[in-house]
Amino acid sequence: MVKKIWVVEDDKDIADIIKIILSDEGLEIRMFNDARSIKDVMKIIDADLLITDVMLPDGNGFDICLELQRNYSFKKPILVMSANKSISDIPVECQIADFIAKPFGLDDFVLKVKSLI
Repeated sequence: MVKKIWVVEDDKDIADIIKIILSDEGLEIRMFNDARSIKDVMKIIDADLLITDVMLPDGNGFDICLELQRNYSFKKPILVMSANKSISDIPVECQIADFIAKPFGLDDFVLKVKSLI
């Protein structure tokens, strides 16, 4: 069964790279470019892993994480990525599986994703 990954990333170049490298790994990728677009479909999330940037044009990845876990009982791993925040900035109540700082190496990113699915 193909693993599904939902990615929230507003930077088009980073989003394109993530989609290409994870698709090349045989994963099914669904991309979102802002908080609103994923919030519109949270109740039907069927991802095996959620990857979200922290700083989005209309919200942040921490809020997405908290809303999924509180309101939709999302129990799958969440990988948070950020160029401006560190793992110590993540709210305790946001139960993430892992964190990756931008910029990141593509091999490191793929290894991290594979370890979570």
